[in-house]
Amino acid sequence: MTTHWNSGEFQAPSLWGETAEGLVALLRSDALDALMALAKESFQCLAASVSILGERQWFLSSAGHEMVSNGRQDSICTRTIADNKLTIIPDLREDSEFQKNPFVAAEDGIRFYAGLPLDLETDFYSAPVEAAFCLVDDKPRDLSEQEIERLRQFSAIASKMVESSVRLAGSRGRAEMQEKLVGNLVRKQVQFRQAEQMAQMGHWRLDLSTELVHWSDGIFEIHDLPVANTPQLELALSFYTPSSRAKLEGLMARAIEEGQPYEADLEIVTPEGHHKRVRTRGEVEYQDGQAVALIGVFRDVTDRYELERKLRRAAQTDTLTGLGNRDAMRAFVANRSQDEKLAVLLLDLDGFKQVNDRLGHLTGDDVIKAMATTLRATVPPPHFVGRFGGDEFVVILMEDALTMPAEDLFRRLELAMVYNVEGQDDRGNVTLTVSASIGMHRAAPGDSLEEALAVADAALYASKRRRKAKAAAA
Repeated sequence: MTTHWNSGEFQAPSLWGETAEGLVALLRSDALDALMALAKESFQCLAASVSILGERQWFLSSAGHEMVSNGRQDSICTRTIADNKLTIIPDLREDSEFQKNPFVAAEDGIRFYAGLPLDLETDFYSAPVEAAFCLVDDKPRDLSEQEIERLRQFSAIASKMVESSVRLAGSRGRAEMQEKLVGNLVRKQVQFRQAEQMAQMGHWRLDLSTELVHWSDGIFEIHDLPVANTPQLELALSFYTPSSRAKLEGLMARAIEEGQPYEADLEIVTPEGHHKRVRTRGEVEYQDGQAVALIGVFRDVTDRYELERKLRRAAQTDTLTGLGNRDAMRAFVANRSQDEKLAVLLLDLDGFKQVNDRLGHLTGDDVIKAMATTLRATVPPPHFVGRFGGDEFVVILMEDALTMPAEDLFRRLELAMVYNVEGQDDRGNVTLTVSASIGMHRAAPGDSLEEALAVADAALYASKRRRKAKAAAA
């Protein structure tokens, strides 16, 4: 795929000179912001970014810092792009090229870097686009093989998102058109309203003396309402769900009392019954030192919220079985209260290696999927069922939600997790049996997930030794 500019109508854009900041702004998107926020959370790092190199390093999206750009000479991504491969620097202070970099040399500077060049097929800037996805942290670290694979997946998604933005901007000449629009917004109210509609946002003002709220046309549209008279505060608040309304009223009261600006993501229900996620920002307007109003902006972020949820689910799902992966497991435990009683079960498949060796890995994958289906059917929600990796599975039981003792469910799993595999190898027809050894540990309040898994793992291998001893005695 190659994107060409219509040279008879528009001048090819560049990341050099005065137009760079405007052009980069066009390539930013809520979807890319959502992806970076998810990457930062997934890797538990200081920041995740996508940037393009031109005269400077320009950040298309970042979670963890607010820089728009920095000098090209200070960019660590220059090495990633120059080498055109995965770059991991566990401790930047020990790297001769970057140990004196101002972002590293600072007392509270960055210590870890991991980056991948973005694979973009475009001549949008009349030259190859130099772009990279990177993670940074404020402490030295390294990445496991699983984390490196996840890093590559995030990079691939980011590449497609940036490439899509480049295509859209290039095909329609949006750079010049939106540059003109931004210049005219200050002077033309009608274009301002159009911009609000395109961005699914609006502005508002609450008069504190009358409790009348002025809504721009964009806010009426977000509420699925026709443009009408200024509503009373009570009507404006009535669209929020109870929990969101309570949160907003607290933020507004604090703003008026302390002059504290606020920003929050909240939920509304429109008169047509549509549930929407909105982001509202507000701050106090003063006259002669007195608070007279609250003013702010309001934006429909439903699409971005749903995208974040989808990306989060994708990042926390094992692709072979559809079960939760390790990230999902950690999120499940993190979302439980400290005093909730949890029983952690670690399952390891016995006989699985023989299936792979004699019948092949495709048959092995079928066994993994069949065992996942059995687990899902035997352990009902709200308990967690996930694949730990390879031929290991994890079940986390919320004991207060169990309809039977955990030991009974343990025994039911031992009976259910038996699978007979029929096939052919070089010796002819063969039937192999795969079963599961299980180790269980009841996590005490304050136990970490890693501690619980370590004890369950020890119990699992004790169970394997008992089985072998019993088989030998027979």
